[in-house]
Amino acid sequence: MTANNSSDIYKLEILFSEIYFRYTEKGNIMQLVDRTLKTLTILSKYSEGLNLTELSGELQIPNSSTHRVLKSLKESGFVIQDIRTKRYQLSYKIISISQNIRRNDTLILHSRNEMVKLSKILEKNVILCVLNGDNVMNLECVEYANTSMFRLKKGYETPWFLTSAGRVIVSMMQHEEINTMIDKARLEPITEKSIVSKDILKNELSKAYSQGYYLLDEELQQNVQGVACPIYDYCNHVIGAIAFTTLKTSQPITKDNIQLLLNCSRSITESLR
Repeated sequence: MTANNSSDIYKLEILFSEIYFRYTEKGNIMQLVDRTLKTLTILSKYSEGLNLTELSGELQIPNSSTHRVLKSLKESGFVIQDIRTKRYQLSYKIISISQNIRRNDTLILHSRNEMVKLSKILEKNVILCVLNGDNVMNLECVEYANTSMFRLKKGYETPWFLTSAGRVIVSMMQHEEINTMIDKARLEPITEKSIVSKDILKNELSKAYSQGYYLLDEELQQNVQGVACPIYDYCNHVIGAIAFTTLKTSQPITKDNIQLLLNCSRSITESLR
């Protein structure tokens, strides 16, 4: 960790300490921390920033409350305000922390090289996914140099049951966890092949568990296939999945493709143990 990154993390710790000591007596500590994190999350979605009223609308709180949160964030250097437009934006300090987390994320570190190799062999984009609540999130993406299709976005989330990665991750969980995930799933027809029955979805998860991979065939988008294989930690708990997507008519997924993906996921799993 560099000195600058250590300083930035220290400032973030100071920020939350300041919030704690300022608001503990009023019993609002959790509320303030929640609002602070939501403010950072909301501002991360608006590259041009938001003014006080717009941000208050997003947070659904009064301007005065939003201003208190922004004051602490500005004083700690995590938010800046454009003097001309009066809009608030995230500062580069957040980016430096994000980059530090990225470099030290064990799963990414152990997956990146294998993803690059697989992308070159398949000539396709490759995605590293993790479960984030009821969604699957793109944790890391490797885009093949000569393809402009299926542009990938790190941090992008999709309901787990709509993706091959989500289904294969959930299929490797405990039975009680699987049942809970299925019960909460809102199945709606997106294409003619979309699964709308929870019983059928449960059968598909059983198939994924038996196969060790899952192939999603035109359920999210016509003429698009996706396939994913699970990644396990040293305790043999599923922690993510490696996946890629392709056009069915021109480049359908083959058994050889799946085997290469399986080999990739196994290599990552072995490196984590």
